[in-house]
Amino acid sequence: MLSFANKQRASEQLNLSCSTLKKYRLAGNWIEGVHWVRINSRCVRYNLELILTLPRKSGHSRCRLRVMA
Repeated sequence: MLSFANKQRASEQLNLSCSTLKKYRLAGNWIEGVHWVRINSRCVRYNLELILTLPRKSGHSRCRLRVMA
């Protein structure tokens, strides 16, 4: 079963700030519909199971993340 979380829970589980979560979304590091979903214009949920399996190094390209999705 997929585990989607709000930004507070995702921030705690991933050890990232809420602003970093947003930065990753807006930069295209995480793919909408795969790594995160938009509930409405002000609410998103993060796929914790998938994000936790991603490499933690910041040097990974978008292409690598897309292949892993």
